[in-house]
Amino acid sequence: MSRVVSKYIGDFEKQMEKVFQKLHGQNAILFIDEADSIISKRSEEITDSKDKYANQEMSYLLQRVERFDGIVILATNVRDIRTHFDKAMLRRVSEIIEFGFPLKNERLKLWENAISPPFVYKENLAEKLAEEFQVTGANIASCMSNVMIECLDKDIYDVDQIIVEKHLEKEYFKRDSQFVICRDSAPAPALMEQRLGRSSVHSGKRM
Repeated sequence: MSRVVSKYIGDFEKQMEKVFQKLHGQNAILFIDEADSIISKRSEEITDSKDKYANQEMSYLLQRVERFDGIVILATNVRDIRTHFDKAMLRRVSEIIEFGFPLKNERLKLWENAISPPFVYKENLAEKLAEEFQVTGANIASCMSNVMIECLDKDIYDVDQIIVEKHLEKEYFKRDSQFVICRDSAPAPALMEQRLGRSSVHSGKRM
């Protein structure tokens, strides 16, 4: 989206048209990540030119998706798409697939896949991390990227709990969650706050 979204009037439609034309007749899949950035509700009350042209862009996209001969996949981490996405676009969506928060066994696989040779976890560390912390694949990938950079700089190859938790705490800070142990068996309110962050729980905006 960063390559087609533009501050110039009409440029978004031109860039998207190039994409649709390139994919036409190719039996292609168009994947739009962070779709909420361009498929939000149209403004019913036009207060300025920004609202006017945003509505025009949305109208263009609706018509173009309707005519597209391939498959369009929209990805978002907005929790309730009904309150954020344009209703006309939702009517064109044939399937809605929700990916839930990863549970312990899924987190274990994510932790195991996030480390690369020559680095290795100290004994049972991946299992302990998967058990105790409510994190997503993105959190784990970001955390371990920073862990391996620091370990490489210090010529350390056996990754221990202290260095992982040092960088994992930063991931919790990003999403406004308290950095504490929280297992899958914790009460629902605690899980919600851990998984979504304190501000998101109250605003209901994003996962």
